[in-house]
Amino acid sequence: MENAQLPEYMARVAIKDMVVGEHAYTVPWSIQVDLEGKCWVRGDYAFTYRQFGTSKTLITRTGEGFEVEVTRGTQYEQVHISSEAQSQMELLPVVRIT
Repeated sequence: MENAQLPEYMARVAIKDMVVGEHAYTVPWSIQVDLEGKCWVRGDYAFTYRQFGTSKTLITRTGEGFEVEVTRGTQYEQVHISSEAQSQMELLPVVRIT
């Protein structure tokens, strides 16, 4: 008997590895907002190609950063993000939120 092949949508892949034009889903808490109100997506977080479990936030990689489609009623808290934390989380810019 052969081993089952893991479906592509279930494979753990980091957001930082997405290519321009690629659409995917991630968890809502992968989006970070700094004290200035600037939005970031955590590059170290995983994504899937289909909504799966709690991965319900649609993200799209663009040439400038990421477009994020949030679900209705989603709210984010502005927090201090140290340069060390920013580096560890591999924060990438969000250029558009819908």
